[in-house]
Amino acid sequence: MKKTILSALAAMAVLWPLSAVAHDFWLSPVKAIEGEPVVLTLGYGHNFPEGEDIPAENLADRFGPIVLEGPDAPHGLTGGSDSRILVGDKPLSGGGYLAHGSTTPLFLTQTTSGWVIKPKDEVQGEGLVPVNSNLSVKHAKAVFVVGDGPTGILDSVVGQKLELVPLANPARLVVGDHLPVRLLFEGKPLAKATVDVFGVGEEVPSQSVMTDDSGLARIEVARQGVCRAMVNHLVPYGGDRTKAENELNIATLVYIID
Repeated sequence: MKKTILSALAAMAVLWPLSAVAHDFWLSPVKAIEGEPVVLTLGYGHNFPEGEDIPAENLADRFGPIVLEGPDAPHGLTGGSDSRILVGDKPLSGGGYLAHGSTTPLFLTQTTSGWVIKPKDEVQGEGLVPVNSNLSVKHAKAVFVVGDGPTGILDSVVGQKLELVPLANPARLVVGDHLPVRLLFEGKPLAKATVDVFGVGEEVPSQSVMTDDSGLARIEVARQGVCRAMVNHLVPYGGDRTKAENELNIATLVYIID
């Protein structure tokens, strides 16, 4: 299937406080109606699902391609009314859709004076004392269904380094059901990882479930509306250890329970 790519968004400032460094990343449908162009939120920061404004000075290369796949791809995506909005260039057909993208890899170093968006060796060269350093990458997916049509795209593996894959159509679930998801790291099932689930406006997860030996977790459907599943996975950094000790991958999956 063809993929339409919007390359976009955001170069971070050189020095941010911890609260800014800890920002989350997600994609979420704002409007997904058959016969109308899609409207997506590029969520960054807090306040799920609306997110926060992305400063104009950071709109350059902070994010990699944002891709929309579905029964009538390709769709072009352009910026909307503010920095959080992406708008499709043609009406949606009936069926399932999958939006996905990742941030560009970013070195984050905690020092005795705060967090610096630089690798550890550059921080030491400035006379700061590093405490720890990570290479950080965030991966976002969103699945949604409009009208009637094929929905096989929903459980596709897109190849993100850390990836949550829904194994059922969330649009067919009701409160009391469970959404099975498989967690993959480098394409292989990841066991004993915690999947946190957030509802609208929640900063603390409403539930947490652990993946089994096959990377499978079962998320209870506790409410209707937009939900976000998220996993953090920390491993030793495989590159130059003078730059970072660890690599942190974060994966999110946004889905809608009608």
